[in-house]
Amino acid sequence: MKLLPRSLNLKKIVLVLSLVIFTFLRLPSLFEPAWYGDEGIYAAVANEMNNGEILYTDVWDHKPPGIYLLYQLSAQFGDNQIVVYKSINFLLGVLTVLLSFLVAVQLFNKNRDAKKGFFKNINIPVILTSLGSSVYWGGTFLEGNIFNAENIFVPLMLLVFYLYLRWSKVQSKPIGVSLGKMFILGFLSGIAMFFKIQPFFDAMVVCFVLLIELIRINKGIKGLDLKKLLLSYFMFGIGLILPLFLSGIYYFVIGGLSDFIFAVFTYNLGYSAAQRELGTGFVFFEDVLVSRSVFIFIGVVIAVVLRFRKRITKETFFLLTWVAFSFFATKLSGRAYPHYFLQFLTPVLMFLAMGISKLFWEKSLYLGVLKFSVIITTLYVLLSLYSNGNPFSWGYINDSVYYQRFYGIVFEQNDYQEWTKVFNGDPEANEVLNSWLTPYENRVVYIWGTKPWVYSLAGLNSPSKYLVYFHAEDSKALVEELTESEVSVIVIEKEKELYIDQILWNYILTNFQKVETLNNSYDMYLNLGY
Repeated sequence: MKLLPRSLNLKKIVLVLSLVIFTFLRLPSLFEPAWYGDEGIYAAVANEMNNGEILYTDVWDHKPPGIYLLYQLSAQFGDNQIVVYKSINFLLGVLTVLLSFLVAVQLFNKNRDAKKGFFKNINIPVILTSLGSSVYWGGTFLEGNIFNAENIFVPLMLLVFYLYLRWSKVQSKPIGVSLGKMFILGFLSGIAMFFKIQPFFDAMVVCFVLLIELIRINKGIKGLDLKKLLLSYFMFGIGLILPLFLSGIYYFVIGGLSDFIFAVFTYNLGYSAAQRELGTGFVFFEDVLVSRSVFIFIGVVIAVVLRFRKRITKETFFLLTWVAFSFFATKLSGRAYPHYFLQFLTPVLMFLAMGISKLFWEKSLYLGVLKFSVIITTLYVLLSLYSNGNPFSWGYINDSVYYQRFYGIVFEQNDYQEWTKVFNGDPEANEVLNSWLTPYENRVVYIWGTKPWVYSLAGLNSPSKYLVYFHAEDSKALVEELTESEVSVIVIEKEKELYIDQILWNYILTNFQKVETLNNSYDMYLNLGY
């Protein structure tokens, strides 16, 4: 007796269940207050842009333009800005779970080793990938609830991989992607790079896998149609650079090209080069760019050799390459912020799911356990390098309290203010600062600290292009900006006071007088001349 009708496809049930889990976990984010620092920077930049300031020239951050344009769009909805961009983030999350499922189907559509038993018709990698992605994209422990660049470019790159896997017929016939389709793949990757540079390395997965498969099929480089291959790469490259190239033309026309290049490219190179040596990685590997590069290079070479010897499938080779390249991109800056991990976790989840499935698919239990052990060991090495020898920082809020208090509001009519306390006091600080500065809304106010949300909430324009203290690296230039803008109020976050150097302190103490302290956390200085 069958418990389910034949028409009720198990994969569809898993997809629906995944979307339900995602919705349950992500729904609270639609009601979050203003609290997270990155979102505050984006919102403050958008506020400045809506007031006529030019990104990178008049107001500064170091990501490509895409994220700020989306926040600028959401700012058009006034007090509903947070709900609008959180809703966009929610829809992108749904798309990410769906595309994770579709990519997994493309990679693991045939359980060729499953001959008999309960697991014969159950596609374990697809199930685990779908359910797993719904948890870490819906939940807060990797900051999936925060509208960061990863939430935008990851689904775009998943779409690229899905289309590539379909168009290249990875499951059956030799690789053969038309020039027009290569342009589309490159252009979608270029749109992803319009939000952050890291998707470049994911895009290189397509180029690398395509090259290796063509060499293997043609039994060497000599059998390749180099002209067609180079033309395919050319079309892909044109699509890849087009969005940022058009941005460069725009900034060239308005006279801000050097600012654009510095913020998006030059600064990020330095940001990535400034390694944080907080410990060691796996065994004797220091977690620095060189060790990671060597480690990944060796891994990719081994994968290529195994592919040429037909010891691994096309699907496994694609997945190994994806894991290696995305790992490099995730660790590029040497910083272990939780949301960086979102780029790396999708291929890792698929890789782990594939390993688990081997326990059920392999004819020999020994081979299954051996393969699974190798995969687990590899993941351990990668995760050790990722964590840089230090404990992971799984987000900034208590997950269980976050959900308990939110759904307590829904089902038990609990107080909304109790739920907002889970955000470590950031919403209250933003609101208190907003109220504190309301009498000065017609004056020029500068805030030294990590509360960029206040600029957006209070409708203030920053007299400096730098909205947070850690971007204001040149104190002399900052003093010139403040002097030129005739700043009348400076607010200093006391915890960040130690980062004020002598040049800035001399300017403040010479021209301003301390008049008030708020909650023993913020000092207000008024300009003696205004």
